[in-house]
Amino acid sequence: MLLEDLAVREAAVTSDAVTAHAGALGGRAGVVLAIGTGSVAVGIGADGAYARVDGWGPLLGDDGSGARIGTAGLRAALRAHDGRGPATSLLNAAAGLFGDLERLPARVGRDGNPARTAASFAPRWRAPPTPGTSWPRPSSGTRPPTWPRPSSRRPAASPRTAARCPWPSPVG
Repeated sequence: MLLEDLAVREAAVTSDAVTAHAGALGGRAGVVLAIGTGSVAVGIGADGAYARVDGWGPLLGDDGSGARIGTAGLRAALRAHDGRGPATSLLNAAAGLFGDLERLPARVGRDGNPARTAASFAPRWRAPPTPGTSWPRPSSGTRPPTWPRPSSRRPAASPRTAARCPWPSPVG
């Protein structure tokens, strides 16, 4: 339908991470890290190899995103509110942004985009905690996400690491 209205022969449908890489690097080798409400890294190697990390959405991925950081902060604030966690300045920050914390679940989903609403709380993490409070800690048995350490060995081929650049590239 759109192709009928435009004078083009081809159109590509792809993720915003791929278009960000193409726009920022023009198909040259390099990595684009897009962090906002979600998070994803897209890279093209000098040999034209294509790789994408994360970008799995707010339920299954997007580690390091505004939504993930904001959600962690809101959970810490609610644990402090319930008396299940340590006192934290995030409690007052959450109440200041969202009002009555008893109504927070309804407020987070009200606009139909809970990830965006949670992400709006992420900047509150920049301020240091007030004296006598602590940063929230992960519940027992969990560890914060970590990126793989660089290695001189190339990882085993998989559809995500062995793919070629998905658009014409001067590198590959």
